[in-house]
Parts: sequence; structure tokens; C-alpha cells
Amino acid sequence: MSLADNKPSAVLLRGVGGHYLLHSHKDDFQGLAMLRGILRLENVRPLPGDKAIYGPSEDPDIPYVIEELLPRKSFLARPGVANLDLVLITISASRPRPDLKMVDRLIVMSHTHNIDVILLINKMDELEDLTEIDKIKKEYAQSDIMILETGFTSSEAEIQQLKDLIKGKTVSFAGQSGTGKSTLLNRLFDTELMETGDLSGKIGRGRHTTRHTELFPVEAGGYLADTPGFSQINLAEADITLEDLANGYDEIRKVKRLCRFASCRHAGDLGCAVSEETMPAGRYERYLELRAEIIAAQEY
Repeated sequence: MSLADNKPSAVLLRGVGGHYLLHSHKDDFQGLAMLRGILRLENVRPLPGDKAIYGPSEDPDIPYVIEELLPRKSFLARPGVANLDLVLITISASRPRPDLKMVDRLIVMSHTHNIDVILLINKMDELEDLTEIDKIKKEYAQSDIMILETGFTSSEAEIQQLKDLIKGKTVSFAGQSGTGKSTLLNRLFDTELMETGDLSGKIGRGRHTTRHTELFPVEAGGYLADTPGFSQINLAEADITLEDLANGYDEIRKVKRLCRFASCRHAGDLGCAVSEETMPAGRYERYLELRAEIIAAQEY
């Protein structure tokens, strides 16, 4: 029988040096915990986002002990985070120029780990000519990716729509620098990010410390995940296979059964159902480029 049947549970916000900060919206709980000895011996490695069963410890400074980690529904090794529900990929309608290979890379990574994706086109209020944005939207029209448009002057109704989509979920914002993520986060959450206060300080977060993944509770429910380095993820280093890559493109996944050979690589193979005619040329070209990157890393 699982310990979860009769013990409280909480979400792990962050951990440093064997100390973990736990939080629960349901129980209005926040506390420091250590890992039970048997779990340390088993080399269990908790991650931010993990759901943990906890109980009291005999240490007044670290008053709780993690007794069990519940099964994960998603898991990213780099950055280390568990149970992400949603990744919001932010690009700019103006500057910097959208890096669509980065977008595709993050979509593939998220899809492989059963994490939903929304593509946010920010800074729409800085744009007069919509031609380039229409091209981007057309490129992703055949995918199952939701696309939202936002800007510094977005109405409260538009911001509320996004709030409703992420309410109660564990979400991460990813994207290029300079796309207005910070401003958007301020509008979305304002004062809603709950302070972790002295407890967070006890486990070493400081201005000059190495940045780790960390979750911040949102008053309305759910968590905002700070995942440094997520946008620079390398698919090969993240153990994404060529099959994962192909499945990360909805346009390929939907027609691959029509390929002549089951071993089709979807890269100009004889009898392949995938081409620039069945998916947008830009998406197909980036798929081939990412495929070449994975192969090169495997050969190296």
C-alpha cells in the first residue's frame, strides 16, 4: 500500500544540497524537508515539480522528511523538472526575429515528454505589417499547436484568456531573450506569485548562486516553473531519437502510415508520404536540419 493513502502530499518547489522546499495549495502548507535515508541509499533524485509524500522529522531545522515520490506524468532531465503541464513558447512579432528552429526544437522536446504547448506571438502592438506573422501562423496551421497573440497593450480580456488556460497548471515560459516574457509575466501574475521567503533563502538561492530550476506557487492555483537554459536545449543531448523527432511533428505523424516502407526516414525516401507538399516548406526544412543535427551528434 502506498504511503499516499494516509499521509499528506506536497509539490517540491526546489532543492539544493539535499534540502527541499515543499508546498501545497490544498493544505496551505510550506516547509523544508530532507529525503528519507532509504531513498538516499536508493539514489532517488527528487526534482522540482515532483509530488512528494512527507511526514515529520526529528530535526527542528528541517522539520519534514520526504517518504515517497509519486509517479511522474512528465519528466525533463535538462532542465531538471517533473510534472510540467504546459510550455508557453514566446516569440516576438518584431525584434528579435523569431527563431523557428528553436520553436520546433521545444515543440519536439515537449511532445516527447507529454507536455502541452502554446505558441505565444508577443509584441503584436509593435507591428504594422502582418505579412511575416501570417506566414508563421500558416506554417503551424497543420500542427495541433495553439497560437495566441499578445502585446504590451493587450486587453484585460486577452490576458484573462491566457490566465484561464494556465490556471491550476504547472507551466514554463520559454523563448528567446528580448521577446517580452518578463513584461508578460508581470501582467499575467502581477502580485500573484506567492513569496517563499526565508525558507527559500535557507536552501541557497541568491543573486550570485548557480541558477537551478525552481517553481513558484501562483495564488490562483498551479505553479510557474523557472527553467533556465530550457530554450537552449539540444535534442541529441536530451536523448531525443530520430523517431521522437518525427513524432514531434504533427504533420509527419498524421501521414507516416501512408509511407511505402515502415522504416521510412521521412527525408526524401522512396515512397515517403512526407514532403514539402504535405507540410509547410519551412517546417519540413527545419525537420531535416534537426534530423541532421541528431545524426551528427550520434556519429560524434
